Amino acid sequence: MLKGRTPGCGSAPKNPTALAVRSVKVQIDEAVSGDFENEVIHVYVLDDDLLEVGKQYIFFLSEASYTEYPIDFFVQFPEFILKVENNHVLRLVDSFRKEYIEPFVDKKYNQVDELIKYMKQHRKEQVRTKSEKAIDKMSCVDELLSYADHVIEIKAGGVIPVDNNLAIVNYEILKKYKGGDFHNNYSLLLPDVIQEGDTYLLFLKDTGERSGESVTLATRQGSIINRESAEYDEYLKYLLTFD
Repeated sequence: MLKGRTPGCGSAPKNPTALAVRSVKVQIDEAVSGDFENEVIHVYVLDDDLLEVGKQYIFFLSEASYTEYPIDFFVQFPEFILKVENNHVLRLVDSFRKEYIEPFVDKKYNQVDELIKYMKQHRKEQVRTKSEKAIDKMSCVDELLSYADHVIEIKAGGVIPVDNNLAIVNYEILKKYKGGDFHNNYSLLLPDVIQEGDTYLLFLKDTGERSGESVTLATRQGSIINRESAEYDEYLKYLLTFD
């Protein structure tokens, strides 16, 4: 939870180049609970009309860290948009009409200072381990090869675009270099750089309880290698000597 504002003055706060999902930049004024590595974070919002540019809000966030996306971001619960005005907390109930009401029956907690004081007294810190954070890239191919649970070469079949610059990719496995035994997993959710008919090396990590049950990219960079790319031969050299 934090108190922060959407910077800007009349311009849309969206930042589509930095993050594939619909997001706004939020300047942190006060971190009530949780650890934030940066003073400015990216917050995913379900609807562009939920937040107003230049306004201050109380954010209730969950962190999202996935290798399919280029950076970590946070998700705001759309049912609980709290705007701050003159030290008062107001809840958005109609985004079209911009209608707000006081959210709490006990009016004491409709004061920003009192609400934050209460939240700090009752907060439960959750420490996220490093292993739960998406990894940007490995220092070398050997390290990536050791980290990945599955290394396969595929031919992309049907590529179905979905939201947020992702695609559902049907595929045929041409070769298994490591792992590659999937349980009823006939498609993969990947960044939409995949082209139908092209051949790729994929480095994947298990996310399910069983090996091959559910997988994701091992890292944000270097886990998708097109056969036509300059890096392909270098990666293949390591794979052919892997034991």
